Amino acid sequence: SREKARFRSDAMDPRLHEVDQSDWMANLPEELPLSAVSMPGTHNSASAFLERTRLPGILVSACRCQARGLGAQLRMGVRFFDLRVWPPRTTTSESHHRSESNRTPEAFREVAEAVEDWAQAADESGGKLCHGRVSCRGSFRQALKLFSAFLQAHPREVIILRAKDE
Repeated sequence: SREKARFRSDAMDPRLHEVDQSDWMANLPEELPLSAVSMPGTHNSASAFLERTRLPGILVSACRCQARGLGAQLRMGVRFFDLRVWPPRTTTSESHHRSESNRTPEAFREVAEAVEDWAQAADESGGKLCHGRVSCRGSFRQALKLFSAFLQAHPREVIILRAKDE
């Protein structure tokens, strides 16, 4: 029908992505638990900017899951990010596993330290964002810096990050 056709064409309208949703969580009631929030997220979040590779172009194109970079996704309201990273040679995440279920400030500091240790190890071994065998522009540390700057500018927002070694 005509309405369905109009809806489909509206969904492809690039102007829809110009709406700044950087502070959408600030409008949520403070007492609302995070578990009750439907969190917009992206799969292979860093795959908008793939680097040239020796792999066939069709395969590289198939690896592109996103049309916008991480900063644009943040402005669009995305708050769950799925980052794939070529693994560091060593990791020190024991404190993360030890304190996973503990919600004390000390436990959060331990998790932050474990993430910092992992980021440092990733830097030393490349720490490239990727999608499988295809490299994405940027590093894990650069993504963390972007997220940190965003959270400092938007203190009522929350970012959930899934970092997976490929």
